[in-house]
Amino acid sequence: SYLNMSTNYLTEISPILFSDQNGLLILDLSKNQLNELDDFLFENVFNLKILKLNSNKIKNITRLVFRGLFNLKELYLSNNLIDLI
Repeated sequence: SYLNMSTNYLTEISPILFSDQNGLLILDLSKNQLNELDDFLFENVFNLKILKLNSNKIKNITRLVFRGLFNLKELYLSNNLIDLI
């Protein structure tokens, strides 16, 4: 399935939002105001193939943010403020 949450001026995302979304294949969070991503945020969307996080205000990304995304094929991070990965 496809979840489009782009262009909603989101400033944060709760990990609970994705707790029961293991059928999700495409997640679009682009063009929001996200500046931080919690560790393990996408842990329960292990079937995710495409993740769009471009055009936000993300500054730092830890290695735990994408934990469990073994099927991820495309990751979009352009147009952020990333200092540290």
